[in-house]
Amino acid sequence: MTFLVARNGEIVASWESDAEINDLETDGFDLSSIMVSAVEKTGYRGKNVGMVIQHPLLTQQLISTPPAKGRDLEIYLERQVDQLKVTEESVSIAWLETQPIKTSKGLVLCLFPKLLQEKLIESCRLAKLHLIVLVPPTALLVDAVAELDMREEQIAAFAARVGISTTIVVGRRSGNVFLARSLRCNWNDSPERFESELNRSAIFMRQQFGLDIDCVWLAGPGSEAQSLRMLPEAALPIRVCPTELSAQYLGAQLLKLDPECSANLIDREQRDAPKRRLFVRISGGVIGLLLALSLLIAVLIEYQLHSETRTLAILQPKAAKLEEQKATLERKFKDLNEYKEITTLLLEKRLPPVPGWLLSHITEVLPEELVITKVEVNRVDMLTQVGASAVPPEGIWRARVEGQGIPSGKVAPADVKAAFKHFSEALESGPFHMQITSATKHYAPRSIEGWIYTDGAPVDKSYQFFIEGVMEGSTVR
Repeated sequence: MTFLVARNGEIVASWESDAEINDLETDGFDLSSIMVSAVEKTGYRGKNVGMVIQHPLLTQQLISTPPAKGRDLEIYLERQVDQLKVTEESVSIAWLETQPIKTSKGLVLCLFPKLLQEKLIESCRLAKLHLIVLVPPTALLVDAVAELDMREEQIAAFAARVGISTTIVVGRRSGNVFLARSLRCNWNDSPERFESELNRSAIFMRQQFGLDIDCVWLAGPGSEAQSLRMLPEAALPIRVCPTELSAQYLGAQLLKLDPECSANLIDREQRDAPKRRLFVRISGGVIGLLLALSLLIAVLIEYQLHSETRTLAILQPKAAKLEEQKATLERKFKDLNEYKEITTLLLEKRLPPVPGWLLSHITEVLPEELVITKVEVNRVDMLTQVGASAVPPEGIWRARVEGQGIPSGKVAPADVKAAFKHFSEALESGPFHMQITSATKHYAPRSIEGWIYTDGAPVDKSYQFFIEGVMEGSTVR
């Protein structure tokens, strides 16, 4: 087993172990310890690992498939593996696309026991590494065919010794692949079997594609000696590849390989495991941080709520007291507004003293034959807004004067009647210029004596005299 370390696309360190990958299925084989030693010897500081595996249990088979892609192709290949009964064990599947087989799409199906694959993955994990690429040598030797010195249209069988096994790839320089297979023998140990398998590949090529192999190229340890053995009886030209097929060459080819290619036996779930673990760690950290922040916020909110509750308990009595003070102030403010209105009315809107003036005037002009029992004076324009714009500043006043006539031994009722007429004329011609609108009629339905006292008592109270009139305050002189 050879271990290589690459940095920036170049091989910078290597280490070889005496262990054989063929011992992977044995119980005593501890690959993780070997990989830990490889990491120490090479000074590798990374995590990702790619492997080129040549194992007896790695099988490859040419099949034809419908023109399917993606998951549909994977499902079809899984069914084909079950139908072919290649092995009873669960296997990992990879494939190389080939030239069409007659009218169908061609694939070289690569099968490797899943149990051994999981052992490789687990060994890498124990060594704190992550396996992302696991490919057979055939996936890397396609580019080697493209580097051969031959014509574009020629078909070559490229046979390369890889360890104790042999890998055969049949194709053109253009990169077109027809066949790829691995042999459990090599020309040093079993030259006759190697030549027999090479002839079988040529026959199979003719049967499946209807084409013949034009030349054979050998690469790897002992290739020159094998070419000399085969030349005397070979029906095809035998040539030796000038490229040294070393572990460094395979490692350089592995660096060029895309992990997403179909020849990779490691599925996407395993390849993306570090990303998922990183995502889980980051998500866990974010969730933990959010949880911590949530708890902190909850504690702050609880503290704030407790503080606000305590403050509210302190402020509630104060608020009740302030409400009482507010109600008291509102009442005082209302009373103050009322006082202010009364003051304004008294100081700025004070009415003229017309009632007193009228009463004083009545005392001057009232004859002694009459007695006043009631005087009413009202400002008319304060009761209605009709015609308010034409009202003088002193206003319009309505007055009603009621009374009785009192004859004496020397005064006859006719004199009382004359006194009533004189009093009415005095109101009309006086300083108030009262416009009498209604008064006791001189010729009432009953005798006017009805409102004149006789022997100290009125004859008929309903006929007490009255005078009603209207006057303007501006007329008062």
